[in-house]
Amino acid sequence: MLYDGKGNITKLGRRNQMTVSTDGEVDNLTQTYHQQRLTSPVSLITAIVDICR
Repeated sequence: MLYDGKGNITKLGRRNQMTVSTDGEVDNLTQTYHQQRLTSPVSLITAIVDICR
């Protein structure tokens, strides 16, 4: 998890167990702010899935 200078989360990645012996990325979020307001939450996992379709 990464934060900007004002304490806002700018990047968040999470992993979870996918099968008994493997884990995988479930969230890879990037967020941008303008004047303390969230302007663009982006899920890179969703973007990758959409591109592959």
